[in-house]
Amino acid sequence: MSNIVHGRTSTYNNHRCRCEDCTKAQRDYTRKYRATKAGRKKINLGNRKARIRNQLAAEWVKEEFPAKWEQICRAVNLTIK
Repeated sequence: MSNIVHGRTSTYNNHRCRCEDCTKAQRDYTRKYRATKAGRKKINLGNRKARIRNQLAAEWVKEEFPAKWEQICRAVNLTIK
């Protein structure tokens, strides 16, 4: 069995280690990456995809289950269109 070196992003990703040191290494790496131009672009792409997915899901519920859609809208105080 190989020795696993903790406190590295590779250990977090490849060995699925979630110890404090590996989690901190992954968190620090992610924060640095998201501060780069490529990281910001990737975050924005993910946000756009999520918005489109949510919009399609809402449209489907509205068409297939109009009573449930009205119930959801009332629950979150939305104007029903």
